[in-house]
Amino acid sequence: MVGLGLSLVGMAAGMAAAAFGHLSPLQGALLQEAIDVAVILNALRVLWGIPGDPVPGASPGLP
Repeated sequence: MVGLGLSLVGMAAGMAAAAFGHLSPLQGALLQEAIDVAVILNALRVLWGIPGDPVPGASPGLP
């Protein structure tokens, strides 16, 4: 959910900035790539796990 939220908020902010002329197409493309990398790195945290976590990526609130 964090990745989806980051992606949607980042895209909405970028589109609003571009609509009002505060962001060039090149800056928009670079911003989108940065958002994509952030979302991918966030998703990869599941594979990397947390030290001491018995099941990497498992949420303690779920059965």
